[in-house]
Amino acid sequence: MRCTVDVDGGKLRYWWSLLKGRLLIGRSPDRIYKTRKGYHLIWEGLHLTQEQSMRYRKLIGDDQNRIRLDSASGKRLKQVLFSEKTVRYYDPAKDFNEEKTLIKEETYFRRRIK
Repeated sequence: MRCTVDVDGGKLRYWWSLLKGRLLIGRSPDRIYKTRKGYHLIWEGLHLTQEQSMRYRKLIGDDQNRIRLDSASGKRLKQVLFSEKTVRYYDPAKDFNEEKTLIKEETYFRRRIK
């Protein structure tokens, strides 16, 4: 099983999560990605249950919304990290029944560090 952690925030939060992960899991992450809002830390090949992985994610500092979604839904894929995110901005003056007018679209990609 793998353990994936989405750390949103600056360098201090990243280093703190990296240290906690190293202490709990016993090694550095196999892969690290820089994202728009923080970092993705990925440990692979761990002998953990789903419950242990969830507990480690909480202790290391995974995004709380991500943990809540993974805990709430039995049908949702667990530990999903997106490599690309597209944000679309629509004209807020339009009524809900009218066709939306796209104002701007931005795509963000994560960048591999390790």
